[in-house]
Amino acid sequence: MEARHTAQDARGEVSPARVDSNGRPALLVVGAGGFLGTHCAAEAGRQGWRVSEWLSSSDDGSRWLEQLSQGIFSAVINAAAAPYRTPEVDYLDSYMQSNVLLPQRLADAAGASTTPLVQVGTRWSLGTNGAAPNSLYGATKAFGDYLATRGTTVRSPGPADHQRISVRVRDMIGPGDRRQKLPSLLAQAASTGVPLPMTAGDQLLDPQDVRDVAAALVKAAACLSRDESLPVFTEIAIQPLSIKQFVNDWELATGLHVPVHWGQLAYRGTELFAMPLVHPVLPTFSARAREETYRSTALGAAGARGASTARSPRQSDGS
Repeated sequence: MEARHTAQDARGEVSPARVDSNGRPALLVVGAGGFLGTHCAAEAGRQGWRVSEWLSSSDDGSRWLEQLSQGIFSAVINAAAAPYRTPEVDYLDSYMQSNVLLPQRLADAAGASTTPLVQVGTRWSLGTNGAAPNSLYGATKAFGDYLATRGTTVRSPGPADHQRISVRVRDMIGPGDRRQKLPSLLAQAASTGVPLPMTAGDQLLDPQDVRDVAAALVKAAACLSRDESLPVFTEIAIQPLSIKQFVNDWELATGLHVPVHWGQLAYRGTELFAMPLVHPVLPTFSARAREETYRSTALGAAGARGASTARSPRQSDGS
């Protein structure tokens, strides 16, 4: 049976929040069936939240949005997104539905009950020098971030706006990743001995352990639910490295040799060759990939190979 408690909202008014009979606050994780969302739900459970999981984009979410607008949840994390695919124009509808309209619906529902919202953004929306998105995917994510933090309800900006933030993450890797990303392609090349065609490898990425990212997002939700102020746009501390260095680190950590044909592919135009820190860093959190993180991607790649068809190596250089 649920019990109700009250807390001061960002405007100093009393707002309802939900806890269960054991005093656990309620968290809604949107996209809980995905790579990051799965880890967010697990981490929140470990930290004592009562977690509700909006799993799939096939669920229109009407019941979750209704509960959100009623103030049932203490906070919500939106980890859902349509992934980067090419040719991008073929996936515009998917981008719009998941990356733009869903954040807007969540923001409006959360705003109706002043429920804190943590939107998962992406460094793709910042581009090479932090000035503009580097792809159609990045542009829709940037638009979704704006809507998530502002909503579309006509009203004057106020302190409640700071209850909705965007945490822009970078290149997440770690256990349970079934996506056909660079670590999976490295594991396949190491297993088969077939050389992996790559660019010259000078572009940057910032590998972050997905478990640390999830912990940071849950911590941010907890801070907002306690009315602690965070920047509207924030990042996790960055430590970028080149693709060539990533492959070297991955080989050292896993003990596997990856045959690579460097320079066989041309750059596709969406790579990042500079990765400046644009927004304030989310306090106290780092998500730097460790040796164990790299090893977990080698193990997880075996399941991904059995479940997915390998995508073009040309798409392996981004996140």
